[in-house]
Amino acid sequence: MRPADLAESSLGFARRQSVRWLAPRELWRAAAKVVISEMFGAYADKRELQGTFDRPLLSCQPDADELWLDFVADLGDGFDATYTIAWLLAHDKLDVAPAGERGNGNGNGGTLTLPRSALLLMGGDEVYPTASTREYEDRTKGPYRAALPEPAGPGEDAPMLVALPGNHDWYDGLTSFLRVFCQGRATGGWQTSQPRSYFAVRLPQRWWLVGVDIQLEGYVDEPQLRFFAEQVRPLLRPGDGVVVATGKPSWVDTATDPDAFATLDYLQRQLLGDSGAQVRLWVSGDSHHYVRYAERDGSRQMVTCGLGGAYLSATHDLPEALEVPPERSRAREKSEPLTMVRADSAYPDQQTSRRLGRQVWDIPWRNSGLAGLAAVLQGGLLVVLVAALALTTRRSPVAALRAGDVGDVLGLGLRIGLVVAAAVVVDVAFALVRRRRPVATRPLTTLAAAEVVLALVVLAGLAAVPLPGGVAGLVAAVAAFAAAVSIAGIAGVELFAAWLYAYRDLPVARGWIFSGRGIEDHKGFLRMHIGRDGTLTVHPVVVDRVCRSWKATPDAEPSAAWIAPAGEPPVPRLAEPPFRVPRQSPREERR
Repeated sequence: MRPADLAESSLGFARRQSVRWLAPRELWRAAAKVVISEMFGAYADKRELQGTFDRPLLSCQPDADELWLDFVADLGDGFDATYTIAWLLAHDKLDVAPAGERGNGNGNGGTLTLPRSALLLMGGDEVYPTASTREYEDRTKGPYRAALPEPAGPGEDAPMLVALPGNHDWYDGLTSFLRVFCQGRATGGWQTSQPRSYFAVRLPQRWWLVGVDIQLEGYVDEPQLRFFAEQVRPLLRPGDGVVVATGKPSWVDTATDPDAFATLDYLQRQLLGDSGAQVRLWVSGDSHHYVRYAERDGSRQMVTCGLGGAYLSATHDLPEALEVPPERSRAREKSEPLTMVRADSAYPDQQTSRRLGRQVWDIPWRNSGLAGLAAVLQGGLLVVLVAALALTTRRSPVAALRAGDVGDVLGLGLRIGLVVAAAVVVDVAFALVRRRRPVATRPLTTLAAAEVVLALVVLAGLAAVPLPGGVAGLVAAVAAFAAAVSIAGIAGVELFAAWLYAYRDLPVARGWIFSGRGIEDHKGFLRMHIGRDGTLTVHPVVVDRVCRSWKATPDAEPSAAWIAPAGEPPVPRLAEPPFRVPRQSPREERR
């Protein structure tokens, strides 16, 4: 029965808000899950148990002349963004505008009509913030079921659904992921088929889709390597093309870590052997933007597209070219290095990315509890400073608050400054001896120092304002202290925003800015087509603004989405013109 309205009791799931990543409660939950999952991931890796599961090799219309398939990653966050993408994926036919003038494409050509794909690949992080049965139901299965309901009757071919786990799927040890995606159950009109968290799918025109589970640390287990070497490699033939999907774009990390691609390079060699097949397309999510690196002749591509629903990531910090794997990698055996050049097609474009990275001032108020945490920290600092003021003025803390003046606080500040200056001298001396960066120059040190200075300023203000007479000393002191803590908390959280702005070009601050802002717009996915000539064509589909107003459709056709836009629907367009990936390189074709 179709839901009559958008109530949780009608839909069977709750429409959830996007995760507030800098809210203290969310930070604590995520940190605890990360620690626990890494401990259990090291000692109880579920991938090693999956080697006993049956039916590992899949196929999707291998004898067809052509095939459409989708890639979406980093979904399962807030309803508006997740459902906007699910709703677009579920359309029988999707009219897609060309890359606009404000985007990065050329804007040439007219609207494309793309049919719904026969295969949907979810490329990792299918749920946020941490995996559980309830979170999957509310944030992933429910929205996708509403976008493409289960067929009303037999005889209808359901699109295939395969999924890779990302780090967020691993935060419960992969238990919920295996229940959702590896037991042959349907998610609405999409039908799961994979028995393991990794897979290989035989596609038409001698293409293969290989999904690699890299767990949390990019490590590939021995049973998984054996599966690819023993069950897939013998079926590969010279000239076959392979698409490898993985949970993390390790090729981008080679710019700072020469060994980042070593595991995937080893897997590539184990998978291909001397078969004559080649990996033509690497695709991943994890980073919540769209960016493409290509070999100069276009025969190999590496694409990151994590736009399925999670907060937006920056694009103005990406290297212009990569060497994959780098010559300086410590791996004893490695493939011949490729030079991969970044295409001028990142989404959002770099100008937009920089602009979004400067908008930091709403972060404290979007993440509930962050101001409260700042008030607690400032309150602790004020307690310490009042105690120090009482010590230096030889009064009780209450008397120090009542009778202390600005001069007393300045004197305290001078003493603290002298102690800090001595510590800085020692720190610099040790840094010179050990040839390391002084702790005093590190960004987090500057934030801590700024918070202390703020607490001193608030204490000076408290000393400058005379406490009312006729009120018991303790009562007046407590009331004034509480007011000071409130003011210091508000100022402290804005000071944090100012610190983010000042250090916005550092990776850690940039990550906090974009996760803290939780930008829900700028989402998308890849729609790929294997043509009759064996060429793979990739259409990067994006929406600049997701839909935020929805209505139930109780009287629509049984196959129609349960929920539709109440106003203007989202407008899909291409992030760049479609690009082609040949199954064989031009050099191989000439042989």
